[in-house]
Amino acid sequence: MIKSMPSYVCAMSDGNIDILEEIFIKKYSEFLDCYWILKDFSDYIDNLTYDKKKEDCLSIKFSLSLVNPDDVIHTLKNQKPKCGKLKITKSKNKITLNIYKIE
Repeated sequence: MIKSMPSYVCAMSDGNIDILEEIFIKKYSEFLDCYWILKDFSDYIDNLTYDKKKEDCLSIKFSLSLVNPDDVIHTLKNQKPKCGKLKITKSKNKITLNIYKIE
């Protein structure tokens, strides 16, 4: 994955203008946090998808190659988002990153 905000939002929206609009209008601060948290791992991200089922947070799923996902999770858990609370889960080879907005 390319280390750029447009690349991330393109991957997350998958060409769906409604998702793109939702990210920019409702969850832009969370998107910025997501980008800065994951940027250093961009070379290892294979697939990045947005879970629009979650209303109260920005939720993305991604898979990694060439690195141990547990090492990445350990590093990610030390990150502090600027606008919200971070929750990370793993299921097989997929990592889910949730950033909840703090009002």
